[in-house]
Amino acid sequence: MNLIAPSDIPIVIAAGGNGKRMGGNKPERMLAGKRLIDHALSIATKMSDNVAVAIQVDSKLDFPDLMPRLFDRESSVGPLSALTNALEYAAQANARHVLLMGCDMPFLPLDLLPQLDSHAKDDRAVIAQHRGRLQLACALWPTSARNSLDIYAASGRRSLHGFAEMIGCEEFVWKHSQPDPFLNINTADDLVVAEERFDQMDSNSPI
Repeated sequence: MNLIAPSDIPIVIAAGGNGKRMGGNKPERMLAGKRLIDHALSIATKMSDNVAVAIQVDSKLDFPDLMPRLFDRESSVGPLSALTNALEYAAQANARHVLLMGCDMPFLPLDLLPQLDSHAKDDRAVIAQHRGRLQLACALWPTSARNSLDIYAASGRRSLHGFAEMIGCEEFVWKHSQPDPFLNINTADDLVVAEERFDQMDSNSPI
């Protein structure tokens, strides 16, 4: 049960990746009876009343018609294209920040957005740090960074980490360590691990 009221901060789900390491079509890979995109939508809509999905132009991904679709301009720039969409979408919504999250993180905690927002500043990204690693796949970005992102992309750089360093970022140390809430599903082996985790969660649920 989500005891936190949904925020008006926009969330954009990045679902335009090819998922080559797991054989392609990552958003529609099945996990615990649902597609990865469905897990992501379930998490995002509990955290925010304003959710959109960033996809490639030729994507056939099926999800609710009323959910805004943000089409990547260039498929070769990876998450940077999704971030471009996210910042533009947030600007149109007159929002100061936007949470960009991957479609492959089915265990994200529902208090992630308010926790990051509590450390937000107008011109800096806010990134959870867990077990010494920055979780750039689910970071809160300032809308004011749009112009800086254009400059960064024009330089040929593609790393979200590099862009966060360029604009500056706040690190929020996530203290909940077990099990890992930031598990990424990038390979077939990751899917197996996640499936086992869902099975364990079901077995521990009260009847």
